[in-house]
Amino acid sequence: MFWHSSLPETIVSDADSAASEAAKIGFPVVLKACGTHLTHKTEAGGVVLNLRGKGEVKKEATSLKINGCEGLLVQEWYWVTRTCLWLDKGFQLVHASCSVLEGCSPKFLKMLSSELLL
Repeated sequence: MFWHSSLPETIVSDADSAASEAAKIGFPVVLKACGTHLTHKTEAGGVVLNLRGKGEVKKEATSLKINGCEGLLVQEWYWVTRTCLWLDKGFQLVHASCSVLEGCSPKFLKMLSSELLL
């Protein structure tokens, strides 16, 4: 199964707007540099997770001055762990993995948990 979630998010052009929009979305938030030609945001230092207040957002937004950055994406953020189990036809465990889902809204988590209980 694949899930897609629409997280509360907005694109802004400056640190003050980022802080203001983050407060509207609610904390914690993730802040991401965005731009037409900007690739590999994480490797370039263009992603900051788990910002918990307007001051933190403003400070980090000011420091996200990386090449190709044309704006700032402010997005709702949650830290969730996902575990996947692969079973063969006899329901024997074949493989297990654990990964992290970031940016998951409570609505997404509720939908995910209801799907897993089927």
